[in-house]
Amino acid sequence: MTYPFPPPLEYIPSGTTAFTGPLTFPNHRYLFLATFILLLFVTKCAISLQMNHTIITPDEIVYGNTAKQFSIKHLADFSLYLPIPFFLDYHQTLLVNCLLTSLCAIPVFYIFLRHHSERKAALLTALVMLAPCLWLFSLVNMTEAMLFLVVLVAAWNPTKEIDLQWLKFHPLDWLSPLVKPIGLPVVLARYKNGPYLALGLGLVFAILFYGQPPSNPILNLILALWRSASYLFIATAGMVGFLIYRYFTTGLDEDDWFALMLTVTTFALVFPTAIRIPFESFYGRYFDAAGLVILTTALKPIEKGRKFILFTGLVAFLAIAYVVMFPFHSLLDSGAMLFTDVVKNALYSAHVLAGS
Repeated sequence: MTYPFPPPLEYIPSGTTAFTGPLTFPNHRYLFLATFILLLFVTKCAISLQMNHTIITPDEIVYGNTAKQFSIKHLADFSLYLPIPFFLDYHQTLLVNCLLTSLCAIPVFYIFLRHHSERKAALLTALVMLAPCLWLFSLVNMTEAMLFLVVLVAAWNPTKEIDLQWLKFHPLDWLSPLVKPIGLPVVLARYKNGPYLALGLGLVFAILFYGQPPSNPILNLILALWRSASYLFIATAGMVGFLIYRYFTTGLDEDDWFALMLTVTTFALVFPTAIRIPFESFYGRYFDAAGLVILTTALKPIEKGRKFILFTGLVAFLAIAYVVMFPFHSLLDSGAMLFTDVVKNALYSAHVLAGS
């Protein structure tokens, strides 16, 4: 079932295509995207130029040193991101990262266009682009800035699937693991047995690089499950809950399934390592790419009824409970709290420069 022209802003049944007719005022789309991306880029650059030290250590130092002194001793040596810090200095690298994260607006906007009018898609794009991870990783010398862009492009999936008879795949999916190993779930999310393969690869990686598990692996496993779910809930502002809501009510479309499978395969790849690190440690940034994809799929028209009202109340309760129960700074190691520290540092640096 398709609509020849944009339907009213109401519930669109799962499995339908909202906009299949001729594009309405395409120049307005390009004007919005160009203006919005430029605004994001300039704002982020203004903050990044105030940065006078690395934030995430030793990761930023590792990437910087690896790029300048190329070897094959670190996974960063094999990243598509490597030429950026190799040819550019610290602040120039940050400017490129600002551009990469700003360009994420393009796939986000076109994903929203599948289910919303142009005006609403533009508004939702602006909201998603406020996600803390898209700002934080504009200001650090790490691969996440490029990873977010290629993952969102894979979710948008503007290219056709390639069928080799013995293997079907989407070519843009393979950019993600070439940027960072944690991007491998993007490829595996397309396949039914992807989570199992991710789990096997995660176990091999954990055994090879992390040695014997600590004395409390069960506790670490429980905490890994709890913290991963909590992080996704907070990082997506509760929107992951509405993805689950559609799973049990109207069902999931292709975009929803990709977001769900991406989350599951990411956890399957990460949790074998999570049970081997001290239980007070948690790397939320591994789930940031999946969280961004969830935001683009969860913010869809939803059939509203009694179940929806009850579920919304549950989401609001959990949001309050998480804030009360968790020390925010320890949970969001790469989320909102660390970003606020970045902004405070930039503002302080600007104040010092203005006074000198």
